[in-house]
Amino acid sequence: MKGVDFLLGDEPYKLTWANQSQQVVSVWAGAGKLSPSYWWFSEGKPYFRKRFAGDLLRAKALIQKAKRKLRPSQN
Repeated sequence: MKGVDFLLGDEPYKLTWANQSQQVVSVWAGAGKLSPSYWWFSEGKPYFRKRFAGDLLRAKALIQKAKRKLRPSQN
């Protein structure tokens, strides 16, 4: 076995099993401005984040409220 992948992150407990760190880099390449990956990362993702951020937060809040109502009381 060459190593263990603890996934990404700099949590202190990971240093217990490692004496060095390794940087992970993601590279996305597209063939041109019309390629799906180029459009998504340059235009699509920023647009959807800006446009639907409020809707996402409201939906998460509604889900949390519903979970609280369904959770049995601990009294």
